[in-house]
Amino acid sequence: GTALPLLSVGLAVALCWKLEHKSDEAGVWAASDGDDIKVGQTLGETMPAQGPAALYGVVMLMAGIAYFILQQRIIADQGADSLLARAVGSDWKGRMSPPLYALAIGGAFLSAWISVGLYVLVALLWLVPDRRIERVLAEAER
Repeated sequence: GTALPLLSVGLAVALCWKLEHKSDEAGVWAASDGDDIKVGQTLGETMPAQGPAALYGVVMLMAGIAYFILQQRIIADQGADSLLARAVGSDWKGRMSPPLYALAIGGAFLSAWISVGLYVLVALLWLVPDRRIERVLAEAER
């Protein structure tokens, strides 16, 4: 379970780094009525790093919300005394992640590095192995 958060943060940092350090690639040019009009440029020149950083946060926020909904539906189906309900408990990590992602989305428009910092914080929260489910399953087998 720790590879996915690290990969996600790594991709976010790489994307922000790439966009902050604009590429030297040539843009796309078009002619209209004899005048040269630049209709497209490299991604780093046309989209500031704040946009992709915020978009990454939107994707992560939606994934967090989907996870929470799935978890709640399973608990509702299996009952409040189910193994999953006992294992998840208060689920402070799951409850903290979406607000942190929402802060990161807003922070991206101040600086992409604010959002990257918050994404790293969330990844670090999940980097610590969560043994709750394993513990509850081990207790249930006894």
